[in-house]
Amino acid sequence: MHFLGVGGVSMSKLALFSIKKGAKVSGYDCTKSENTLAVERAGGFIYYDYLPSFTDFDVVIYSSAIKEDNPELKKARAMGVPCLERYVFLGAVSRLHKETIAVAGTHGKTTTTALVEHVFCLAGIKTTAHIGGESLGEVCDGGDIFLTEACEYKKSFLALKPDISLILNAEHDHPDCYPTAQSFSDAFKLFAASTKNKIYALKQCENLLPNGVERCLIDAAEKAGDCSVIDVVDGGVTLNYKGEIVSIKTALKGRHNAINIAFVYAVCRDKGIDKKTVCDAVSTFKGVKRRYEILCEKDGAKIILDYAHHPTEIKSVLSATKGKTLIIFQPHTFSRTAKYFDEFVDALNKKDVILYKTFSAREKESDGLSARALAAKLGTVCLESLDDLYNVILKNDKRYDNVLVLGAGDIDLIRKYFQ
Repeated sequence: MHFLGVGGVSMSKLALFSIKKGAKVSGYDCTKSENTLAVERAGGFIYYDYLPSFTDFDVVIYSSAIKEDNPELKKARAMGVPCLERYVFLGAVSRLHKETIAVAGTHGKTTTTALVEHVFCLAGIKTTAHIGGESLGEVCDGGDIFLTEACEYKKSFLALKPDISLILNAEHDHPDCYPTAQSFSDAFKLFAASTKNKIYALKQCENLLPNGVERCLIDAAEKAGDCSVIDVVDGGVTLNYKGEIVSIKTALKGRHNAINIAFVYAVCRDKGIDKKTVCDAVSTFKGVKRRYEILCEKDGAKIILDYAHHPTEIKSVLSATKGKTLIIFQPHTFSRTAKYFDEFVDALNKKDVILYKTFSAREKESDGLSARALAAKLGTVCLESLDDLYNVILKNDKRYDNVLVLGAGDIDLIRKYFQ
């Protein structure tokens, strides 16, 4: 099996899964990373430059980051080798298991999936987990339950046919493939309709659910949900689960994470895990890398990394952050910046903020607006190198309680300067 774009979080985990199942795995990526090295350590052969002589594979898995003119993909097709996009292979992997639990939503998928895995593990339930980040919690790999994030990009989640699905929220995103909010909602309706047994959904997403399917509604406030968030304080959350009042200690910050915890609590209790085990497990969960990850403290300021790249996510993270804060934000894709330009301005306006060059992913600047345009509107600077970014942090950190580094792109590489 040959993985193109093997350095991606999902791709590297699928490669590792294939190795564990006995497959001979190779892969290509343009950049060496912790993900590619993990595959190499497991026995995979990975290379980083086009290698036309290498043809020792009989199926190719490629990520959405691989373009049609990629020489490795063209080589495989010229050989007549079957080529599957990542999401198709993920769907096939899910069907190797007795049960699939899929976590969907614009925001919160990684944290919620990792937390379910953590609770299941401490409850003695083994899963095979496919998480879009590096969990700092417990992982018990190798079970018959396939626990996975369900990514909505290009309707990828429709390759899954989950037994249980979670719909955390469904706020419009990915304007490059969903031009309207309606097209986005329609995709979630199809995902919900593909669920076999039960759907856990935010109360506001009830209109997306098909008739006849068993459901558990999660409410962000104590209103009409089967599991509702009653109170959120720093270090804890109180829920009402089917009339039972539950107080849970947690290191996760913000109301958005309280809602994620409500989903996890409902799923785990319905799976037969007792109240004390769930609460104890949630209280020990340390989170996921790049999800409000406190990297270190520098000159009295906490250096915090977070994956927030949508205006709603930025607002949620800022509301959970106490003290004087310097925000460093890297926009993710030009199309998203253009589509939500006013919303980004609203989230960041009148804040101490510095922009970092756009992470283009699969796009060209002509597809939208750049970080420079957003910086100009906000009346701030846009930096083009990590060296410059680090120097700005060093010059300013003494004035702040927090330096909040936001974005889903390569801004995460700033961590190497603090290690």
